[in-house]
Amino acid sequence: MRTASPRPSLSEEARQAMTQVDGSRLIGMQRTLASFGGREDGGVAREALTATEREARRWLIQQVSGPRYSWHVDAAANLFLRRAGTDDSLPPVMTGSHIDTQPVGGWLDGAYGVIAGLEALLALDSAGIDTRHPIELAIWTNEEGSASVQVRWARVPSQSPRRWQPFWAAPMPAECASRRSAMPPWRRHPKP
Repeated sequence: MRTASPRPSLSEEARQAMTQVDGSRLIGMQRTLASFGGREDGGVAREALTATEREARRWLIQQVSGPRYSWHVDAAANLFLRRAGTDDSLPPVMTGSHIDTQPVGGWLDGAYGVIAGLEALLALDSAGIDTRHPIELAIWTNEEGSASVQVRWARVPSQSPRRWQPFWAAPMPAECASRRSAMPPWRRHPKP
């Protein structure tokens, strides 16, 4: 029978960083992010590649400042916030998720992964810890697929008559994709 080797203890730096994680700051950032596209019902409408998502990305970039931070956007429009390491020739340690939502999404989903990663960066800063590897917070683009999928909405009979549900999705034809961005938002996804 094979036994597991004992778990190595945490380094003093790891313990120090853990003491700097600020739950109030984390929840505050999560709520601020939810305000970009926030809905009266508590949900969020922050579809990929919209002005609302771009505003939220600008806000995220503003949360990290100083000479150790940089950011870039790749060819697929993914955003990377980079905290320099003491040896930037090493590959980065990455964390993150997405901030886009379905036309009517929740406020946590992928956004929590982004904010948790951001809080980890800020905790390292607060603890005064330099990491050997750079750390990158990835904010993936269009993880929810709403920028490339036509979503239809319908009332579901077994649900409340006020509740709308997605019932069909299919790839959007290329000839429609360019027209989609020119449509007013109410034409793209009717409000419930």
